[in-house]
Amino acid sequence: MVVVRVASLALALLLPLTPFLTLQFLAKYPSLIVYVGLVIVALVGVVGWVRGRGVGYAGLASALISSLLVALSMGYIPYLTHFTLGTIKPSALPYLGVSIAASLYAHFLGNAYEVSKRFEAAMRRYGHDPREVRELDAMNAWAIAVGGVLLAVSLALYALMRVATVLELPPMLVLAVFIVVYLALMAIVMVHSATIRGKA
Repeated sequence: MVVVRVASLALALLLPLTPFLTLQFLAKYPSLIVYVGLVIVALVGVVGWVRGRGVGYAGLASALISSLLVALSMGYIPYLTHFTLGTIKPSALPYLGVSIAASLYAHFLGNAYEVSKRFEAAMRRYGHDPREVRELDAMNAWAIAVGGVLLAVSLALYALMRVATVLELPPMLVLAVFIVVYLALMAIVMVHSATIRGKA
């Protein structure tokens, strides 16, 4: 089960790089700017891993920097300043959105990894049974699964909104579907939390 923790660390370090790879291969951006952003994000992740604190910041930094690059290439800022840093094809925007969402998922994974490492250190320090320590891996696997499901739901809702614009569905219907899905997920999380508290 240690593999789960290693996988969460690897994803927390690698997923934040995807927005810059998307900008490099699917958009017209100066390569120097893209690679500078990529190196900054990679350094944030590696430094956080070495320090044992701050691995998740790589995903957050990636989302912020790539969103800034998008804002400087399209929308009101280029329109008002008559200056654009690069161009993004409309067909590339869904891929860029998915890569930025993956960066935020990496932020979540990095935080889950660090919490499990801190719990493990504390449990070993207080002499807990190794089997109890292994429960942390199960907790980490659950965190990865929940984060993955929420990411998938977000992407599904995005796809639904795109379909709604094509089919011209009423906005209230789309909002109602979103609320139902959100409440269902909240109910699942609350039931699972109550089950865990009952076992504790």
